[in-house]
Amino acid sequence: MTAQQSKPSPFLFANTWSRIFHSWICQLLDTSHRQKTLNLIDLYDLLPEYESIQLTGKLENNWFDEIKRHPDKPNLFHATIRTMKWKPLLLGCLLIPQILRLSSRSLTTISSGEIVNIFSNDASQIEMTVHSINYLWLTLVDIIAMIAFFWYFVNYVSFIAIGYTLMLVLLVSLMSRLLVHFRRKILKVTDQRIKTMSEIIKSMRIVKMYCWESAFVKKVLDIRKREIIRCALRLIPETMELFFSQTYACITFFIVYGAMWSFHIPFDTRFFVVASCILNYLGLSVLSFGSGIRNFVNYLTAAKRLQTFLLLDESERDRRLLSISDKLETDEHLLTNKMAIEKKNIVQTSLKKFTKVECNLKLAGWEQNGLFLLKNIVFTVYPGDLICIIGPIGSGKSSLLQTLTGEIPFFDGQVRLHGSFCYVPQEPWIFSSTVKKNILFGKDYDPQLFRRVVDATALEAGEMIQTGTYDELLARSSSFSRLLEDIHQQEKEQIERPMNIPQRQSSRHLTLIENEHEDDLLIDSENFETTEKGSVKWDVYITYLQEGVGVLFGIFIIIFIFGFHQATSIVYSWWLAKWSDDESQRHGHQSNCTKIINQKINMIRSMNDTEWNEYRNGRFYFYCG
Repeated sequence: MTAQQSKPSPFLFANTWSRIFHSWICQLLDTSHRQKTLNLIDLYDLLPEYESIQLTGKLENNWFDEIKRHPDKPNLFHATIRTMKWKPLLLGCLLIPQILRLSSRSLTTISSGEIVNIFSNDASQIEMTVHSINYLWLTLVDIIAMIAFFWYFVNYVSFIAIGYTLMLVLLVSLMSRLLVHFRRKILKVTDQRIKTMSEIIKSMRIVKMYCWESAFVKKVLDIRKREIIRCALRLIPETMELFFSQTYACITFFIVYGAMWSFHIPFDTRFFVVASCILNYLGLSVLSFGSGIRNFVNYLTAAKRLQTFLLLDESERDRRLLSISDKLETDEHLLTNKMAIEKKNIVQTSLKKFTKVECNLKLAGWEQNGLFLLKNIVFTVYPGDLICIIGPIGSGKSSLLQTLTGEIPFFDGQVRLHGSFCYVPQEPWIFSSTVKKNILFGKDYDPQLFRRVVDATALEAGEMIQTGTYDELLARSSSFSRLLEDIHQQEKEQIERPMNIPQRQSSRHLTLIENEHEDDLLIDSENFETTEKGSVKWDVYITYLQEGVGVLFGIFIIIFIFGFHQATSIVYSWWLAKWSDDESQRHGHQSNCTKIINQKINMIRSMNDTEWNEYRNGRFYFYCG
């Protein structure tokens, strides 16, 4: 349980019977009935055993152990089994720390869109696999039960149904493999589309400057067209799989009844009733078997993509950058405790007075045998020095700075940082949040450090904004405007406070869109939106049909398709039941029935073999139709 919980789950305090019959959730159901809906504040807190944070560290350690055991070919599946056992849903937690550890070289090989695609598609595939993995063995158990049943009733005819069932299982497996193949093709194009769109959005100013809108629109539409074509091709095996699974009971009945009609094997109503239940259930199992195979193979494909992402190069700045304090800790074991402490105190005192950067770079590059390399760069920077690195694009200015921070992958030489330093990248990281959250970045709040950062970034009460320095930035960046507005608020204020009346009167000349919690503050508003509660109106569905094939024709198609399907299913089942009754009356014993039924039984029993065969042929031919 977390230290602070807003609404603990009643499951924690429920007794055994309440947990068995789920009576502990009645209060939530009553709230839903009274409010006609559920809000986020109505839900209970997550149970401790369902929190992913407890297993994240364990999974990460097992993954690192797997890399140590098999450095050439680590297997994510093995690490998952050792950690999760039956809980592989939490595998996505391993991806979040990996993103924070990626090196600059890795960030150049994978885009943010591809990372989003890994989270949205590959990580979610794990949950789908867990839901359908049991059908891989349940379907085999169902097939064995069907074999025993058919053998009891029809002996050797059961091999026909068994053969069709096994053929259908193989066909569904083949269709699943085809679906996985098409999914790989689709994901490849999807990655390309997301990567292209990310680059376009990132470089939108350049696109507008050079009027490249038409060229990029054509490129995106071409990629999207290829993606849609592959999605359409993927529907072909998916439709075939669904067709054979839904018609499994009908086709199996047709094969079995046709074989018994051809070999003049008698059957009765008992066989039809029990076989109908078993075959309808087995049809669902066969469909789920195909989903299980498809999801499992998709998981193997997703696991490879996840492994590739997890094996990307990580930042090694902590292992390569040397400082006086680092070297002191390395050599401390050679000295006595007293000497080590004295030396450390002397060094710390000197560090406060003296700060510098020493660089003795022999070789550095982004690729081991690449064309671009930084060679033989030696310099020393003292406090107060202003160093300017001048050169054309691609000459290595940013690479030199990233060498100092340890971001460059291939490095030979030595960099010593005496004191504490910070690296300000060329691209700003400003998130849609407050100044306080952007500065703290998840760390504990330190008022003195916060004031120093605000002062260093010239954000104190918007001083530089008043001089007009950031007019263009304010006009184009709503998130940055929000950051500057938050500076005027108190540092410890964490609640969302509505605008007071004097502020409203003084801001009449502004266009305001506010988020209010109190209805009485909406008096001066001309238009306001509230959270809607209810259901989707019928006119939404009518508009949907109208935009498609039309309202009348759309309703006719829906009624015709579903009505024809249900009518055909009912007539086919009724006809088989009547035929099975006739077979029972032909070969069964007399029973107490009404007069009309006795007349039909007498008619069937009075038929000779030729007449009975003709009667059976009529039943079978109508069933075939």
